[in-house]
Amino acid sequence: MIYLPALPEHPCEEPAAERELRAGDAAPTILLVEDDHDVRAYVVEILRELHYRVLEAHDADSALGLIDRNDVRVDLLLADLVLPGMNGGQLAEEVKARQPEARVLFMTGYSRDAINSQWPTDPDVEVLHKPLMQDALERTLHATLNQAR
Repeated sequence: MIYLPALPEHPCEEPAAERELRAGDAAPTILLVEDDHDVRAYVVEILRELHYRVLEAHDADSALGLIDRNDVRVDLLLADLVLPGMNGGQLAEEVKARQPEARVLFMTGYSRDAINSQWPTDPDVEVLHKPLMQDALERTLHATLNQAR
């Protein structure tokens, strides 16, 4: 026997964070760059549940190849700070050189002190700490994507 929790007849859904998109706008495209397969799969699942279009890569070279080969517009780069080869900060510079309008959001499992000493980043760029929680990720994505350009 398997016991599952009962749901009310009409479960009330929590309203999703409102995106400042007009009707007919395409879903924002997020380029996710994470070298850990399990973390990448988890974040991709969250992003797709939130109705974002997701491109995923395991390192910076693959990410830049996706942009160059597919001629896609990236609304936001969501990258781990520590990647094999080029780090997240260097990748962000390359993406911004190709697509200046792209927003950047970093994630890391390292402490703020380690980040500042080993991987200095633009102080205006938000850094999410792993493990990522869906609600925090959703709020930060919403805020980052809707910043005044």
